[in-house]
Amino acid sequence: MSKQTAARITISADKMQAELYIAADDQVSAEDITSEIKAAGVCFGLNKEAVNTALTSRDVSVTLAIGEPPQPGSEDSLEFHVPEHMLDKDVCLGIREDLQRKSEIPSVEAGQPIVTRIAGTPGTPGTDVLGNTVEPPPVPTLYLRALSGTELSEDGNTVVATITGRPRLERDGRMYRLQVQPSYTHPGDVTTSVGHLVFQGDVSVFGNVMEGTSISATGNIEILGSVNGAMLQAGQSIRVTGNVIKSEITSGTERLFWQQVAPIMEQISLQLYELAGVLEQLDERGQLSQLPFAQIASRVISLRFEEYPKTLQTLQQAVLPQNKKTPLPSGAEELLPLVQSLNPEHWTNLSDLQTLAARVYQNKISVSDMTEIHADINLSYTLNAKIRSAGSIIVEGQGCIHSLLEAGDEIQVQGKLRGGSVQATKRIFAREVGSEAGAITTLITGKSGRIDIDKAYENTVFVVGKGTRKISEQIGRTTASLNQEGLVQLLSRH
Repeated sequence: MSKQTAARITISADKMQAELYIAADDQVSAEDITSEIKAAGVCFGLNKEAVNTALTSRDVSVTLAIGEPPQPGSEDSLEFHVPEHMLDKDVCLGIREDLQRKSEIPSVEAGQPIVTRIAGTPGTPGTDVLGNTVEPPPVPTLYLRALSGTELSEDGNTVVATITGRPRLERDGRMYRLQVQPSYTHPGDVTTSVGHLVFQGDVSVFGNVMEGTSISATGNIEILGSVNGAMLQAGQSIRVTGNVIKSEITSGTERLFWQQVAPIMEQISLQLYELAGVLEQLDERGQLSQLPFAQIASRVISLRFEEYPKTLQTLQQAVLPQNKKTPLPSGAEELLPLVQSLNPEHWTNLSDLQTLAARVYQNKISVSDMTEIHADINLSYTLNAKIRSAGSIIVEGQGCIHSLLEAGDEIQVQGKLRGGSVQATKRIFAREVGSEAGAITTLITGKSGRIDIDKAYENTVFVVGKGTRKISEQIGRTTASLNQEGLVQLLSRH
């Protein structure tokens, strides 16, 4: 709908256009039309030729003025640092290199950004033919909300994970809510349709883990059913409520990693401080300025620190990703720049080397703390299984039959321990070892460790340090340890 002014000027409803019409018999001058235009308030976007054109071309509407419409802005958008489709799924199915099915649970690490809101641009105002400002349409805003396990960046535009776990996205109109869950729960059995389950965090299974499958988690694993012909690998602890049959279970992979790295870091730290001391003496004599520092350092290493290159190579093989078949544990990537800087070719002066030695020392302390990660295995019953733990192994149910157990701390078998072998650094306890049929069962502990049993049958083998003793008859409550001569002694327990 439009309005007409002085019967000659028509303004559109949105006031973005004005038309001028002069009838053939209309006695009017250019000055009269100009006055009417001013009276109508038309002042923007005027067509300077409109009046003359309308006077010469009667009975035809002529465009008098055109306004400048507002320009809409661009809407907010989201940049997903984790594929958006992964935020909606519990499991992403894929295929491993060996062509077996893989079920990877989406995960992020602490400090990793998940999504960033990119603010849209505001629109540009326009002007109608009456000179009024016409505001652009409002730009819809996207809203981010950080729930548990996440936080907003200082500018409020990025959601960042505060813990390692599974990222989740919930949409509600233009509201995006994100959270990170530290654990994943599988509701039923893990079958070949699931394949190999991988997650950075804790995994709980409300069922059995079936033959031909595996679970790998950086945190803890809890199985409420049994494990049959499968593989479990946890960065921390594992608990299986049911039986473990023909399976391989490893706990404390992160702790094992740090236990491997810690003594190497200790050696590197000592060698660097000794090397810095030697080079400092050369500096006092004015000998460091004769050649490039890296060349002199390499020469000193070849003459007095022959073990340094070997130690560095061992550390590189343990830490650098190209030498790892599995992902590095959390925190290990922070070591990579440090390890790379340990090559003498990167050293420019004595001060750099002294600073590097201090950095290695600080990291050595942190690595030592990581070796205390809780990493035990709790089971009910094992048969023909391989069980390895960086911490302790506790078999609380019927016992352990023809299995191989290895623990960094101790092993406890509350039931029967029959066949196979068990090895622990500190202590082994078993209620009943071997069988009346004479099944060979081997118990191995470190030279400072001990073995406690309530009953052991013939062909039970006790190994403490380098000492070995095999019994030929049934014995009762006994402790095995090394005597002063380095022989295995069996002492009665009361």
